[in-house]
Amino acid sequence: MKVSRATEKNWKRLNSDVEKKLRKGANKSASEKRFIPVEYLNCGTSSEAIRKIVSICRKENTAVSDAIFTVGVLMLKRSGILHRKSVQEFLLKFKYDFVPCLSEADIPEHERDFPGALYQSLLTEGEKNSSGSYYTPEEIVRSMTGEVDLSDGRSFLDPCCGSGSFFLELDCDDPRRIWGCDRDEIAVFIAGVNLLIKFKEHDFVPNVFCADYLEGEFPHTGFDYIVTNPPWGEKNRSKESSTQFFLESFKYLKDKGRAVFLFPESVLSVKQHSEFRRKLLTQCRIRNIARCDIKFSGVMSSFSVVSAVKDIPEDDFTLEINGEKHKISVSQILSDKNNTIKYISNVDNEILKQISKNKKHDLSSSIFALGIVTGDNKNKIKKSQFSGSVEVYSGKQLSRYFITETSAYFVYDPSNFQQCAPEEYYFSEEKLVYKFISGKPVFAYDNKKRLFLNSANILIPKIPEMGIKTVLAFLDSELMTYFYRLKFSDIKVLKSNLCELPFPEISAEDDAELTRLVDLLLAGDLSKDSEIQDIIFRCFGLTDEQKKRVKSENINTR
Repeated sequence: MKVSRATEKNWKRLNSDVEKKLRKGANKSASEKRFIPVEYLNCGTSSEAIRKIVSICRKENTAVSDAIFTVGVLMLKRSGILHRKSVQEFLLKFKYDFVPCLSEADIPEHERDFPGALYQSLLTEGEKNSSGSYYTPEEIVRSMTGEVDLSDGRSFLDPCCGSGSFFLELDCDDPRRIWGCDRDEIAVFIAGVNLLIKFKEHDFVPNVFCADYLEGEFPHTGFDYIVTNPPWGEKNRSKESSTQFFLESFKYLKDKGRAVFLFPESVLSVKQHSEFRRKLLTQCRIRNIARCDIKFSGVMSSFSVVSAVKDIPEDDFTLEINGEKHKISVSQILSDKNNTIKYISNVDNEILKQISKNKKHDLSSSIFALGIVTGDNKNKIKKSQFSGSVEVYSGKQLSRYFITETSAYFVYDPSNFQQCAPEEYYFSEEKLVYKFISGKPVFAYDNKKRLFLNSANILIPKIPEMGIKTVLAFLDSELMTYFYRLKFSDIKVLKSNLCELPFPEISAEDDAELTRLVDLLLAGDLSKDSEIQDIIFRCFGLTDEQKKRVKSENINTR
């Protein structure tokens, strides 16, 4: 993740070691770790060969560009095409040097993309994270190019071609109809070498260019296919670059041309990409979307493959989840405020309608407050009490209703913190506290004026005719968990999502009874939870069958 300028400024204000923080493992944009992308390799001897070359390069302080150039030249020579005028013309585009100490390097003959894997291994994690340049495993590339047909003069473009992994899966009788570009000149060199070797029976100069696709530097249009894995997480004009690459591609496609893109799962689900999803649904015809769970080395995000056509939108498309195919209505997705692309069954839709029908209130008038950001947990938080210290809690101590004991202590001094909320919220006579990193609402009750770090945030609810413990009962209910999981896919519990949660109009008797039951539950009588659930189901008017559905779905998604 990248830290903001404001965060760096706060670190400096607190005399924190900014450089050290930037190099911590959690901050990948400055991480100096290197690793071999083993899922990208298909030859058993490649890992060892890469280790040896990396070792030589580090020992001799060899430039990455020169190391890759040398390996590329050796591969072209082994393929018997280094002497060709077209190959020499291609090589002269790159001002790199041949490195004699690598001239005897052991390069596995049957590795699919050895220079690409080597390049990934020579780069630091920070360099890859900053550019989003994690290369795509063969299995995924093959599935994305499976329907590409380059007969009858059809053309192909990968606008984020990297080392040319997608090119290696193409069948084509004229490689001049395969085009690629990338901002990384070394990657462009590798892509060209891979193309020359794959199509070594042809005499040609590869159509691969070092260019910024999003800035209009790529001059050619009219492609039948644009297939790519765009950089993830990188920003272009303050927007996620992967979505910008997709939208830009429709300028370069022919009518009825096809775009196939690999996206992080968040693009189809989290709120910040809702406008992109609206454009996706209204400006082209989606053929299908397939959600996958394969992980990249160093990347812990699941992903989706989106296949779309430059054509008039249709009202439905296929969403494939773990091999199961579902028909999805575009108009139904567009009726959702956030345009979240996910499968919701007819049964679940009816329950959501029933819940929404009974919504009378929400949390939008309530008070929300962030937990404390110390700016330096390592030095400011201790595992045992010390002079002037007080207990501090985090999201780890939170479960439904309850706060467990902590073994963390710090000096409460707002002037020494990077960020904190107004003091009166922390020391409120009663407050609710919730986990920030969670796929569902997890709220606990606090009347001891506890202090919390920013993995736990504060809510002081303001809902007419509902006491704080009644609100807690609703937030921790099975029904609210069910509603939240169907409506939102964020891994963070956002204020904006919480403000969309529905609360019904209830009687004074129900409010008093829920408060009584919560008091008993907090005192240790956990059996009262089932009575709480029954009242909440009744308040929303759910049938017995609908209750069973809610309970079973919560069990299945734990």
